[in-house]
Amino acid sequence: MDSSRAAAVNHPATAKGVPLFAVMVAVTMWSLSALTIRAAHADPLRYVAWRALLSLPVLGLILAVRSRRRSAPLIVLAPGVTPVRWLLTIVGAGAVFTASAVLGFGAVNRTALLDNAIISSLQPILVVAAAVLFLGEASDHSNWVRAGAAVVGTILVVTANAAGAHHDAIGIAMAVAALGLNVIWYLYGRWLRSTFDVDPVALMLGVLTSVAVILTPIAWISAGTMYLPLETLGWATTTMVVGTGAHLCSMWAHRYVPASISSLFLLAQAPIIGLAAWWAFGERPAAIQVVGTIVVLGALAGVVRSQTIAHVDETVEDSIPAT
Repeated sequence: MDSSRAAAVNHPATAKGVPLFAVMVAVTMWSLSALTIRAAHADPLRYVAWRALLSLPVLGLILAVRSRRRSAPLIVLAPGVTPVRWLLTIVGAGAVFTASAVLGFGAVNRTALLDNAIISSLQPILVVAAAVLFLGEASDHSNWVRAGAAVVGTILVVTANAAGAHHDAIGIAMAVAALGLNVIWYLYGRWLRSTFDVDPVALMLGVLTSVAVILTPIAWISAGTMYLPLETLGWATTTMVVGTGAHLCSMWAHRYVPASISSLFLLAQAPIIGLAAWWAFGERPAAIQVVGTIVVLGALAGVVRSQTIAHVDETVEDSIPAT
């Protein structure tokens, strides 16, 4: 084992499994954000714009505190990259984030939460395939079998509920489109963190600033106002807290955990959201949805116990301190 790999293995973040825990926290927070979006029942354009605007002072404060607590300056711009190129890189990430968020938030309000979550559970399969093909990551072949089981469960759940009260063809189409964009965003984040030595909070601040700049004028022109009722603004704030927290955890973990591994934990969103939707909104799952959820849970259990997960700390190098 060379010195750089030895340093990665001995790093406290990787040695103690903190990155995998961060991924689990992110998945839980993303699941909770789906509930807050449903509770708000708001226009997706203004809701996403406000969610981004509200996050900027919070992220700026976190970045300032992190900077004061470190002896060395935080890296907020990619070394060796021209400012123009870096700006275009961040704006590109912001554009993908904006499109995926607007479509995803809109889909939540037009479909049953469990249907939306089950469609989203296809994300790991697409992420793993793209990470292996384009990022050169390795994947345990047994995880492909488990991922295939999740695909079958997804198809069964969505088609079985086609006549349900919450079924909406446009909502399903939006959820599928959001799925594709979420895959791009997930891989974009992994690429940013594995390529550039930039602080994860600074990255998210840049991305969400781009979202605010891109979406605010569009939302304003579309609705003629940026006004949201106080209650809706409160839900947007809650979504900002849990959603931004999830993205921060995920962005930080991207440096340590390959996307082909971390994305598999997204399978847990379906059972979490399904149970929470039943409790909070009375969206009682049908029998086939319960079966699909059990399949997803079984797939995730197999992933967690796989050799790929067991040895993640020994195969991921890192050059960025965790704190």
